[in-house]
Amino acid sequence: MTKLKLNIAQFILSILVNALIGYAFFYFAKGNNSILLGILTSIVLAISGSLTTAVNPENKKLSVNTKVLSSVFYFLLLIINLVFMFINFKPAVYLIVNGVVFLVYLILYVGIFQAKQ
Repeated sequence: MTKLKLNIAQFILSILVNALIGYAFFYFAKGNNSILLGILTSIVLAISGSLTTAVNPENKKLSVNTKVLSSVFYFLLLIINLVFMFINFKPAVYLIVNGVVFLVYLILYVGIFQAKQ
C-alpha cells in the first residue's frame, strides 16, 4: 500500500485560494443560483486543488500520474463552472454535470492507486 504525505501549509493555501475563487464565482454569477454556484465551485475546486498540490504519494510514478489527473480535472471543473457562471441554469442540471465529472475524477484517482505497479 502506498503511503501519502500531506503538506499542511499547501493544503491550507489551496483551500483558501479556492474559497476565494468560489466567492468570485458567487459575486459575478448571473441568475438566481449564485449561492449554489459559489459553494459548489469552492468545494470541488478545493478538493481537486488539494489533491494536486498538498497530497504526495511516496511513489514518484504515482505522484506524477495523480498530479496530472488532478490538474486536468481541476481545469475541466473550472471551465465547466465558468460556463455555468454566465448562463441561467437549473440547479439539477448544474449538480448532475458537476457531480458526474467530479465522481469520474475520484474513480480515476482511486483507480490509479489500485492499479498494480
